[in-house]
Amino acid sequence: MDYDSQRHNYQSLQGNPKKRDEIKVTKARESLEEAKRTYELLNSELHDELPALYDSRVLFLVTNLQTLFAAEQVFHAETAKVKSPFINKLFHFHIRCTFTFF
Repeated sequence: MDYDSQRHNYQSLQGNPKKRDEIKVTKARESLEEAKRTYELLNSELHDELPALYDSRVLFLVTNLQTLFAAEQVFHAETAKVKSPFINKLFHFHIRCTFTFF
């Protein structure tokens, strides 16, 4: 339940003396109290859990960055294996063509 919505509903029923229906006011007060208890419970849980979550961010980032850097290292190693023969052939071709034209 939405605490602000229930509070607004209760206040609007309280503020209208012409159409004041005690049954609706009582139900609105009960809904407001239930919403307030739910809000306070969730707020308490968040105050307990958020610091631990905030503190765990460093370990999470370190682990993910290590994995990313390891993957990048593998990528560059594999790319070097593929490029090395190609660059050698290109170099020898360049040398052969350079001496041929002079």
